Amino acid sequence: MARVLGRVWLTGLLMLGLVAGLLETAPPVAMGMHGEEEDIDFAPLYSACVGVATESAVFEDTVGIEAEDAINCLSHYGITTGRSEWLYAPGESVLRWQMALFLARAALVAGVVLRNPAEDQDFTDIGAVSKEARNAINGLAHEGIMPGTSQTTFSPNASVTRGSMAVLLDAFLAKATPGIGAFGNMYAGVEETYKDVKSDNFSVFNDLNANTVSLNMYDAIYRIYELGVTKGVGDHQFNPEGLVTRGQMALFITRALAHTVARPAGVSIQSDYGAGSSNAPLIVSVRDVFLQPVADERVDLFLSTDLDNAFKSDGLCDTTKVTRVGDIGQRVCQIDTRDRTTDASGNLELSLQLIEGEVTVWAWTGNRDEKFDFDDTSVAQFTFVIPVTTPLLYWSCEKLIPLVLDLSSEEHNRILKIYDPVEVSRTDDRIECRGEALWSRSGSERYPLRFYGWVDEDGDFFYVYQSLESR
Repeated sequence: MARVLGRVWLTGLLMLGLVAGLLETAPPVAMGMHGEEEDIDFAPLYSACVGVATESAVFEDTVGIEAEDAINCLSHYGITTGRSEWLYAPGESVLRWQMALFLARAALVAGVVLRNPAEDQDFTDIGAVSKEARNAINGLAHEGIMPGTSQTTFSPNASVTRGSMAVLLDAFLAKATPGIGAFGNMYAGVEETYKDVKSDNFSVFNDLNANTVSLNMYDAIYRIYELGVTKGVGDHQFNPEGLVTRGQMALFITRALAHTVARPAGVSIQSDYGAGSSNAPLIVSVRDVFLQPVADERVDLFLSTDLDNAFKSDGLCDTTKVTRVGDIGQRVCQIDTRDRTTDASGNLELSLQLIEGEVTVWAWTGNRDEKFDFDDTSVAQFTFVIPVTTPLLYWSCEKLIPLVLDLSSEEHNRILKIYDPVEVSRTDDRIECRGEALWSRSGSERYPLRFYGWVDEDGDFFYVYQSLESR
């Protein structure tokens, strides 16, 4: 019997909650009606702020601040252009006409449909703002996302409060197109839409009541809290009348965008491995220069456990150091007819077979028969570490068998291949698999094989196999 030891963890570029801990304080523990702790139930699986969306926007006054990544992300999507080329003014309060511009620009990448040009909503006080701002105000008001302060006024120069920001983002997300993993579908096990998201009947924030907020605002705050979009300001306070700064606004919007189809230009790659799934799913997204989904685009993926030596001096893949991801493609590092294509939403979802050690995955697109060249090909790169052992939840027969085949003992090398492993039984500490094995002492013979794998209480992984026929 062979024995392999290890633990599991994941590091690298997992983008789940990229900006979840920025600027606002961590949410206080929520106590339910019976005193139980409540969690954020509908956090997004993926982020809109990955890849090129994390590159610096060169604002000199955002370097090193907590909202820097979120501000850079908004700049990538064209949601903000800053107060000037070099300044963003993260501490300034957000005015309502500015908020309208931010939301209208975010709508272009979040699948929110606004009329353009928008129908005049008869506001008498918006003549002094820019044409783009007037169009944004009228479009958002027409859709019910950002109504006026009265039937004839919008109050463009009024500051946006934290409570009103919650109402705006609540209405915005109700109109948005959900992305993969949006609104917590991994928790429900079904495809969720925004109307399915309910706010729990508990109070995380003790400053929200009938005297401080309307029922609509109360529900909006808790819905976006459940989505991981907003957090408190400390000591169980939400501070609904507090003014929203431009830095905080960036955090709110980027967290909201994570629930939508918004993804950066070009190719991006993410994974939610370790977030409750039984495999290592990869999500590849392809967007054009206008940040719109690209459907039916061939994507080639390859991986390596030897990052430093994956490419030769001329930039081409070293095919002895890189391999295909699963059954993606016919030729490694080359676009061919067996490469998978993106769906109508511009995404490709697939599972990655768990491999011991540090694994780097690359995803790229190109013309048919084009070969990948690290020196001049645009590529998305994703790196994580998986030791041999993961909790039993993450194992299946398909994942256990490859580990057996990677062994190098003389006895094991007689097993040439295992066909169609089937799970026979599963307990808390053991999986039993059965399959047909091509096993040979001197030639090629096929024998039935039984395979066992389990994880002990220390997290150590064991396995044993045996032939069901005499050798």
